[in-house]
Amino acid sequence: MPESTLKTYCRKNNLKPPTEVLARPSSKYHFRKKELSQPSYGFTTLQGKVVIEPKEYETLLMMKDLKQQGHSSYQIQKILNSEGKLTRLGKKWSYQSIDLILKRNAIKAETKNVEPS
Repeated sequence: MPESTLKTYCRKNNLKPPTEVLARPSSKYHFRKKELSQPSYGFTTLQGKVVIEPKEYETLLMMKDLKQQGHSSYQIQKILNSEGKLTRLGKKWSYQSIDLILKRNAIKAETKNVEPS
């Protein structure tokens, strides 16, 4: 939406116009102050539907397998980085990000009443 149209829309609907550009291109701002979130690691959106992202999903399954084998997040980080697997943003893995991804995945599986695979 052009800047002038955005200002007009905000003025008509008593909304404060966004004052800063969001840093990540995947971040979006909805005019009714709702954030449209990005799908979990291993997934992406295609025509408004969540679908598997093959490269990321392969890495996600590898993380899960290594965790089930008893590896710590730090050990998983070392393995992924040594194999050249990169994050969604093209950076090296940290054990904190691996921990978050695995925890979120486990929570989502519990809420759907399905075992994490």
